[in-house]
Formats: sequence, structure tokens, C-alpha cells
Amino acid sequence: MANIKSAIKRIKKSQTAHDRNVGQKSKMKTLIKKVHVTLTEDATLAPAALSVAYKAIDTVEQKGVIHANKAARLKSRLAKKINKAAVAVVAPVKEKKVVAKKATAVKKTTPKK
Repeated sequence: MANIKSAIKRIKKSQTAHDRNVGQKSKMKTLIKKVHVTLTEDATLAPAALSVAYKAIDTVEQKGVIHANKAARLKSRLAKKINKAAVAVVAPVKEKKVVAKKATAVKKTTPKK
């Protein structure tokens, strides 16, 4: 344990910041999990949950709890999953029709001598 008064104050400040950061990070993770749950249960409500999660991720990133690249990665992965689910819900996979191509006649020319 520190004996110097300023070191004791610094330990208290860092502990307070740590507790606050852990809470914000936990809230962000919970909202991300809610997006995943919403995707599995009702994909139509997922965009609303996504916007709430985006706001939480941006807030945590602005406060310096997580790195900017991590925030971008989380948002990108969430958007990818939402888009994939939206495509699956809106447009079922269409079967491709195979069309036979007509054979075209090619004129053979003989080289001039």
C-alpha cells in the first residue's frame, strides 16, 4: 500500500474510473447480446436493437474505455449479421434457371495466297 498522500489519491481515482469503465463495458456487451437474441427471435426488430447497441458502442469508445478500432469492428460485425438476416427474411434463395445457348455458326475463311 502506498504511503504518499498523492499516490493514495491516485489509487482511489483509478479504482473509481475502473469501476465506472467496467459498468459501461458491461452495459455495451449486454446490448450487443440483445441484438443477437433479437435476431434469433424476431429479425424485424433487430434494426432498432442495433441502433441502441451502436449508441452504446460509440459512447464507450468516446470515453476511451475501448479502442476506436474495436468499436468499428464490433459495429461492422453486428451490421453484417443484421444484413445477412435481412436478406434471408426478405428474399428467399432463388433457384437459377439454366438456359441452353444456341450454337452459332462460325464462317471459316481460308487465307488468301
